[in-house]
Amino acid sequence: MDASEAKHEQHPRPTATVVSTGRTADAFTITVSGDIDLATVDQLAAAAGEALADAAGAGPIELDLRGCEFIDSTGLGAVLALNRKAGEAGRSLRIRQGGRSVRRSFEISRLTGELPFVED
Repeated sequence: MDASEAKHEQHPRPTATVVSTGRTADAFTITVSGDIDLATVDQLAAAAGEALADAAGAGPIELDLRGCEFIDSTGLGAVLALNRKAGEAGRSLRIRQGGRSVRRSFEISRLTGELPFVED
Protein backbone atom coordinates (compact mmCIF):
# COMPACT_ATOMS: atom_id res chain seq x y z
CA MET A 1 0.00 0.00 0.00
CA ASP A 2 1.48 3.34 -0.98
CA ALA A 3 1.10 6.65 0.90
CA SER A 4 -1.86 7.70 -1.25
CA GLU A 5 -3.78 4.52 -0.44
CA ALA A 6 -2.91 4.73 3.24
CA LYS A 7 -4.17 8.30 3.36
CA HIS A 8 -7.57 7.21 2.08
CA GLU A 9 -7.83 3.99 4.07
CA GLN A 10 -10.83 4.13 6.35
CA HIS A 11 -10.32 3.41 10.02
CA PRO A 12 -13.72 2.75 11.50
CA ARG A 13 -14.47 4.47 14.76
CA PRO A 14 -15.75 2.31 17.57
CA THR A 15 -19.51 2.16 17.59
CA ALA A 16 -21.80 2.54 20.54
CA THR A 17 -22.77 -0.73 22.03
CA VAL A 18 -25.45 -1.01 24.61
CA VAL A 19 -23.50 -3.46 26.71
CA SER A 20 -26.28 -4.06 29.16
CA THR A 21 -29.81 -3.17 29.96
CA GLY A 22 -31.50 -4.46 33.03
CA ARG A 23 -33.03 -3.83 36.37
CA THR A 24 -31.03 -3.38 39.53
CA ALA A 25 -32.57 -3.12 42.97
CA ASP A 26 -33.41 0.55 42.49
CA ALA A 27 -33.33 1.38 38.75
CA PHE A 28 -33.51 0.22 35.16
CA THR A 29 -29.97 0.69 33.85
CA ILE A 30 -28.73 1.35 30.31
CA THR A 31 -24.95 1.06 30.01
CA VAL A 32 -23.28 2.42 26.87
CA SER A 33 -19.75 2.01 25.57
CA GLY A 34 -18.10 3.44 22.45
CA ASP A 35 -19.72 6.19 20.38
CA ILE A 36 -23.25 7.49 20.21
CA ASP A 37 -23.69 9.06 16.79
CA LEU A 38 -25.92 8.95 13.73
CA ALA A 39 -24.82 5.40 12.95
CA THR A 40 -25.52 4.05 16.45
CA VAL A 41 -28.20 6.22 18.03
CA ASP A 42 -30.89 3.65 17.19
CA GLN A 43 -29.27 1.25 19.66
CA LEU A 44 -29.63 3.83 22.42
CA ALA A 45 -33.21 4.60 21.35
CA ALA A 46 -34.11 0.90 21.46
CA ALA A 47 -32.66 0.55 24.97
CA ALA A 48 -34.54 3.70 26.03
CA GLY A 49 -37.77 2.19 24.69
CA GLU A 50 -37.09 -0.98 26.67
CA ALA A 51 -36.49 1.06 29.83
CA LEU A 52 -39.69 3.05 29.35
CA ALA A 53 -41.70 -0.13 28.73
CA ASP A 54 -40.25 -1.87 31.80
CA ALA A 55 -43.17 -3.49 33.58
CA ALA A 56 -41.71 -2.77 36.99
CA GLY A 57 -41.43 0.79 35.81
CA ALA A 58 -42.02 3.02 38.76
CA GLY A 59 -38.35 3.52 39.53
CA PRO A 60 -35.74 5.70 37.91
CA ILE A 61 -33.88 5.03 34.69
CA GLU A 62 -30.11 5.24 34.90
CA LEU A 63 -28.09 6.04 31.78
CA ASP A 64 -24.47 5.08 32.37
CA LEU A 65 -22.22 6.90 29.89
CA ARG A 66 -18.93 6.21 31.69
CA GLY A 67 -17.82 3.94 28.82
CA CYS A 68 -19.00 6.36 26.13
CA GLU A 69 -16.12 7.92 24.20
CA PHE A 70 -18.01 10.28 21.86
CA ILE A 71 -21.52 11.68 21.50
CA ASP A 72 -22.78 13.83 18.62
CA SER A 73 -25.92 15.95 18.30
CA THR A 74 -28.10 12.94 17.44
CA GLY A 75 -26.95 11.26 20.64
CA LEU A 76 -27.58 14.41 22.66
CA GLY A 77 -31.06 14.56 21.15
CA ALA A 78 -31.70 10.94 22.16
CA VAL A 79 -30.66 11.69 25.73
CA LEU A 80 -32.95 14.74 25.80
CA ALA A 81 -35.81 12.64 24.40
CA LEU A 82 -35.25 9.95 27.03
CA ASN A 83 -35.31 12.59 29.77
CA ARG A 84 -38.55 14.07 28.41
CA LYS A 85 -40.27 10.71 27.95
CA ALA A 86 -39.20 9.52 31.40
CA GLY A 87 -40.72 12.67 32.91
CA GLU A 88 -43.95 12.19 30.94
CA ALA A 89 -44.13 8.63 32.31
CA GLY A 90 -43.67 9.90 35.86
CA ARG A 91 -40.15 8.48 36.08
CA SER A 92 -36.83 10.11 36.68
CA LEU A 93 -33.60 9.82 34.73
CA ARG A 94 -30.12 9.70 36.25
CA ILE A 95 -27.13 10.16 33.97
CA ARG A 96 -23.65 8.97 34.91
CA GLN A 97 -21.35 11.26 32.97
CA GLY A 98 -19.00 9.98 30.30
CA GLY A 99 -15.39 10.83 29.56
CA ARG A 100 -13.93 14.24 28.84
CA SER A 101 -15.12 14.59 25.23
CA VAL A 102 -18.62 13.44 26.19
CA ARG A 103 -18.75 15.95 29.04
CA ARG A 104 -17.53 18.66 26.69
CA SER A 105 -20.36 17.88 24.23
CA PHE A 106 -22.94 18.39 26.97
CA GLU A 107 -21.20 21.59 28.14
CA ILE A 108 -20.92 23.12 24.64
CA SER A 109 -24.59 22.33 24.05
CA ARG A 110 -25.45 23.97 27.39
CA LEU A 111 -27.21 20.84 28.58
CA THR A 112 -25.34 20.30 31.83
CA GLY A 113 -27.91 22.35 33.73
CA GLU A 114 -30.84 20.81 31.85
CA LEU A 115 -30.16 17.14 32.49
CA PRO A 116 -29.97 15.13 35.73
CA PHE A 117 -26.29 14.19 36.01
CA VAL A 118 -25.14 12.27 39.07
CA GLU A 119 -21.65 11.77 40.46
CA ASP A 120 -20.22 8.34 41.18
